[in-house]
Amino acid sequence: MGIGEGPTADKIGERVHRIHAPGFDAALNSSTDWLSKALDKFGFERVSKQHRVHYAKAVYELLSNAKSPRGQIGRHAAFPSRGTYCAHYLWDSCFVSQGVALFNERLAEDFLLALCENQESDGKIPQFVCATWNRPGASQPPLIAWAAWRLYERFGNDQLLRGVYGPVSRFVEWWFSQRDEDGDGLAEYLDRFESGWDDSPRFDDGRIAGVDLNSYLNREMRALAKMARILAKDREAVEWERRADQHAKLIYAKLYDPEDRVFYDRLVGEDRLHKVLTPASLMPLWCEVKLPAGLAADMIIRFLINPKHFFGSRPFPTVAYSDRRFDPEQWWRGPVWPNIAWAMTEVLQMYGFERERKAAVRRLLDMMSRADDLGELYSASTGRPLGAAGYGWTCAVFMNLCTSASS
Repeated sequence: MGIGEGPTADKIGERVHRIHAPGFDAALNSSTDWLSKALDKFGFERVSKQHRVHYAKAVYELLSNAKSPRGQIGRHAAFPSRGTYCAHYLWDSCFVSQGVALFNERLAEDFLLALCENQESDGKIPQFVCATWNRPGASQPPLIAWAAWRLYERFGNDQLLRGVYGPVSRFVEWWFSQRDEDGDGLAEYLDRFESGWDDSPRFDDGRIAGVDLNSYLNREMRALAKMARILAKDREAVEWERRADQHAKLIYAKLYDPEDRVFYDRLVGEDRLHKVLTPASLMPLWCEVKLPAGLAADMIIRFLINPKHFFGSRPFPTVAYSDRRFDPEQWWRGPVWPNIAWAMTEVLQMYGFERERKAAVRRLLDMMSRADDLGELYSASTGRPLGAAGYGWTCAVFMNLCTSASS
């Protein structure tokens, strides 16, 4: 049959529609109904007009990346990027929940509960979960209690706390029992990919007791203590607080460098600090680890708001500008990753550096809104987006930066 012969394209379309109409219409109606419910509390309150297009895009991407329950994922899941990362990742989902919470409570809670409901028998929560299998071996940074507590503060749902308290308690125990090879009380990453920081120079010399990892665990224990009190588990709350206090002393004793006046990772088996300056060095501040008076402000002034290290036009690169290993476009060796940058803006807010926080938020929003798509990460030299487009935690971070910019 030659060109122009046979049915026209319109007629072909009509035939296809007639063949599939019953199933197609049902699917369309179901999707439309789901979308309407998913956009439960969507609005532009506290979002400036200049950022509303990208804010709407962020919501669109988060919903496009959401997956309906299937197989062993019995709840809605949050794929970081459907075209690139087709699984429910642990730390991604914790950050994504904080964006989705701005318009839909149930979805945000589902993303965390889906992780807890796929916990393995030894207490590990895997790096990612799929409909038919879990990622074997490795986990990812423990942030579930932090994310759940923030949702509880927003919505006050005790059922969420009941759903995460037991699994996260076992998960924390797993880190200390299965990831402390030298038995010094500090947890270690199995490998670089378990950290989420992939090719970071933090791992160039071997395995580490991560300052970020131990800061996260310390905060998880304190969040569990707060949950325990809500759930009338007062004895457990006291024990979590005691353990967190003891662990905080270890973090300061073993990971703080009094000469450089900042925290570093410790190399496993070598009993020495691995001096690579990254935002991980400031994670004890984001996680509110109990530290000697004045230490936080000193590190913020010396490093975080110092343009020589982190406070450039594209703030908070994943390796300090001043570090010889800094590479502005090489994955975790220099580019700006939005989830980490957002954490650093929260550090500034926590410790009263409001002028600098507002400046950082403006710079980040300007960088992220220049391109049509919200990228996975950004060049620390040009600000151009890198990696996957429409990336989940970038969308969540952009939304939170927008709402915090007006405060």
